[in-house]
Amino acid sequence: MLNNYLEKARIYSKNKNYREKHKYEIAEKKKKYSLEHREEIKAYHKRWRDNHKEKIKEYRVKAKEYNLRWTREYQKTHQEVCQTRNQKSRVKLRNEVLIAYGSKCVCCGETELKFLAIDHINGNGNQHRKEVCPNGSLYAWIRKNNYPNDFQILCHNCNQSKGSYGECPHETARRNMDYAI
Repeated sequence: MLNNYLEKARIYSKNKNYREKHKYEIAEKKKKYSLEHREEIKAYHKRWRDNHKEKIKEYRVKAKEYNLRWTREYQKTHQEVCQTRNQKSRVKLRNEVLIAYGSKCVCCGETELKFLAIDHINGNGNQHRKEVCPNGSLYAWIRKNNYPNDFQILCHNCNQSKGSYGECPHETARRNMDYAI
């Protein structure tokens, strides 16, 4: 029995050495096989999924629970890293949305992204945010909904003026210029 075990260990070691020396050749063979037998492999995986639906459900529930626990633990022990990453992610998303809408204030032409804001054209921004993203990001909602036409870019000054006075002073000045002509 000991000889049998030693023989298996020797063969395994030999195979391991072979796999390490020829890992690129083996990877090429696997890739070639998977390309040549793509449809068979897909059919096999589909059959397996169809026959193991309950097992997949159980796995997904366990994986979700595990991932939640792991994420919470990681966030507790790495708060600064998570905050920095989240901040970068929020800035990237915000800039992506601003660029999608033209990255320029439609009223005064300001182009500095730090000065720009999303404006609800119909003026129902507070109500709309409460409805669609009470605990989330308006920018994420906008991207998820393929950048609807209900929004425009205004600089913070124009946006504040529009909210407080009904229109921006630039708009008032343009209208007065039109009347003068």
